[in-house]
Amino acid sequence: MGGKGHDDQRTQHKTLKQHAHTCTMTHVDKLYLFGGDKPWSSTDWETSDDRVRKGGSHSYLTISADGTTANFNGTLDTTTLGGAGFASQRTADRDLSLDLSGYDGILLSLGHAGDGKKYALTLSDVRTRVGVQDGRAEAVLSWEAVFDPGLGDKLVRLGWDEFVPTYRGREVEDAEPLNLREVKRVGLMMRSFFGEQSGHFSLEVRSMAAYRGPRPGSAPSRHRPTASQPAVDRTVGPVAAGGGGGGGGGGGEQGNCRCGEVEKEGSEEGLVPEEVVRDRRRPPAPFCCIMYICLFVRRG
Repeated sequence: MGGKGHDDQRTQHKTLKQHAHTCTMTHVDKLYLFGGDKPWSSTDWETSDDRVRKGGSHSYLTISADGTTANFNGTLDTTTLGGAGFASQRTADRDLSLDLSGYDGILLSLGHAGDGKKYALTLSDVRTRVGVQDGRAEAVLSWEAVFDPGLGDKLVRLGWDEFVPTYRGREVEDAEPLNLREVKRVGLMMRSFFGEQSGHFSLEVRSMAAYRGPRPGSAPSRHRPTASQPAVDRTVGPVAAGGGGGGGGGGGEQGNCRCGEVEKEGSEEGLVPEEVVRDRRRPPAPFCCIMYICLFVRRG
């Protein structure tokens, strides 16, 4: 439970931050959950801050008079709990059950400029139970997608592959997949990410919707190679200047010797990048060069 776990968690959320994309979307099928054609209501939400664990954070969901926007705001305190802390708003309906199985993810329409902080959208397919003795809601497994709002009005697309299973802020390995047919809780969270951020925060949300359809202008999801980011990225080892190396390399080309060439792919199931590289390594450079020199001598 030491520093390594904290570092791994930070790395995970930095990766997620890079994949919480802002985009322009047209001709997209949307199911409004809050906002849009379903005005925001304060009765739909409840507070869940670290004060239940004797922390000092406070959060609020301020609804506009016409119900068109909700402002998630408050103060994240990290001193009371020694660097940890969270403040969140979550759905209050204990009978909520959303079938999002026919959609590709969640689309957030944001209002004012971002405040430089990271936020998390949380989903859970488990109902929260309240303890009999102290009245506190027990912690349950939730699926969390982290995003960093940019400047101006933004649409933030969070595909299902952006959501990571977490328990009390830490990633859970080998968790069962999120049951999209029965999403029982939705939440907005501000947390310290183990001491990375604190203080006042404010996020204006115009609408929250499930979406499906094309995503023009958005960046690709993780583990989905595109033409601009091919599945195989070849890194070529040393070659003779000018493609020469004797033997017919054309001007400016790298010739035919591919010493030490490695084919690299994105992370595959069960393999880290180093293992992928190891599996696909070309013959050793000395053997490759010797064969090439022998072929050239025979031709000469």
